[in-house]
Amino acid sequence: MFASASGATRSARLFSALLAVAYVATGPAVAADDPAARAGALLARGKLTDAEQAARSCAGGADGHTAARCRLVLGRVLFSRNAPAEAAAALRPARGKLGALEAVGAQLLGESLLLAGAPQEAQEALREAVALGKDASAGLRAAALLADALHESGDHALAIAQAAEAASMPGQPAQVKVGLSLTRVRSLAALARATAPPAGPPEAAEALRAARAFWLEHPDHPAASAMPALEDELAKLAGAPLPAPTGRELGLRASRLLATGLPAAAVAQARGALRVLDGANAAEVELLLARALAADGRRGEATPQLERAWKMGAPAVAAPAGLLLARDRARRGETAEAIALLDELARRHPAAPEAEEAAYLAGRLLLEQEGQANRAAALQRLHRLAARKA
Repeated sequence: MFASASGATRSARLFSALLAVAYVATGPAVAADDPAARAGALLARGKLTDAEQAARSCAGGADGHTAARCRLVLGRVLFSRNAPAEAAAALRPARGKLGALEAVGAQLLGESLLLAGAPQEAQEALREAVALGKDASAGLRAAALLADALHESGDHALAIAQAAEAASMPGQPAQVKVGLSLTRVRSLAALARATAPPAGPPEAAEALRAARAFWLEHPDHPAASAMPALEDELAKLAGAPLPAPTGRELGLRASRLLATGLPAAAVAQARGALRVLDGANAAEVELLLARALAADGRRGEATPQLERAWKMGAPAVAAPAGLLLARDRARRGETAEAIALLDELARRHPAAPEAEEAAYLAGRLLLEQEGQANRAAALQRLHRLAARKA
């Protein structure tokens, strides 16, 4: 699979939406007897078999524009069925006859050719799609795919430049930008391998830095797991490895893993970061580790991390850690300890966003305890909190 392509299934959804919008908004007036419009409507509703039958029935018609639009629908159906060579064959005769859909057709033709193993031929169609639809979805996708086509054609320097240009285009989706970063890494690595081996060639050093950056910044990407081996290879070509990642870099990587829904991997990465961190920096990662453990269904293991983050952290770390630690103690039935911790949090960090929640939680815990004195104290706390908010 090409780095900047996010897969045929996602492309299928994108193209169906593009085609449906194009027929409604930019295409010619849709008449009741327009066979291309009927085939496009079937495609947009996900009825691929019916859409293919309708498109084949009109793809050879006498009206060149209608036949071309039918071929566009047919090409889309074949592409979605993982038949890119057949899709390209259906699309080629439609070029230059699609009117407002020309950029969409060129993008699909280029992507089909790329997936069919004809990257050099794909370049022409993709460049046309970029020129015709630079500010539209088809043009944005074509610009990214052009970087892949250049890489697959062995034009690695041009691929690097095209990846940078495509990534800078306004509206380029974030996920596509990640794929473009990977295209850059792969092209830099290919250039490094092709360079004569004087000691420490600059191409290998640049590729080495790019591989490390990709591993750190996109840990959830399937290609991230291949980066350490690529680093080892590039380090030999460059003549020296990079320094080991810093604890802060590993902590940020753990944070990204947690944010992308990979808590178990975040736990492992955070523990790796803690091996090289101390003080306030360690406290921040301790809090992250506690949250990752909780997200991984291991909340009971997080108490030591919360205690260290509460004791050693700066206010932005200590306050949320203290609140989580108080909740943990309350769940364990240690209500008095939880209330004392919440009161200390409010005193130590009165400006923190958690201070108000700590005061409310302390009052609620008191209210849940038996005894008139506890109830009176709880109500007094809650009244004071309400008065401050008023």
